[in-house]
Amino acid sequence: MNKFVTQNTLTFLTIMLIFSFNFSFSQTDQQNNRFPPLQFADYGFKKNFRVLKTTHSDINVFNEKYPNTDYTLDYVLRSFFFISIHLSTSQNTLISMDGTNFKLKSNKPIDITNEVITLIGGMSSGFREVQNFNKNLND
Repeated sequence: MNKFVTQNTLTFLTIMLIFSFNFSFSQTDQQNNRFPPLQFADYGFKKNFRVLKTTHSDINVFNEKYPNTDYTLDYVLRSFFFISIHLSTSQNTLISMDGTNFKLKSNKPIDITNEVITLIGGMSSGFREVQNFNKNLND
């Protein structure tokens, strides 16, 4: 009985430690106004995600629905296009996986999202991502 209780206790503590680490990591990211991608690319670049730096200070502005979908702008960017969103920056910029910086002309969240999708569609690896996204919209 003691061995059983001890093993269950260790398992429980290990699980709690893992969850508390993940929770604190998420809180730290949010406190730093950084929201990591929901998926990561596998293209062989040193960095397996893009970064959207935005002047907006509240992630909730990206909670509006992408037109004709049930997806939020936040979800579209972070899931379909492997983007980490960094808030409260000096300008709206997309940093590609190879480190190229693209200064964005748009300011409204929907316009930023569309401009980013257009930019990514012009990238060799991003072209397939846009096709996949459009396929999901049509399904």
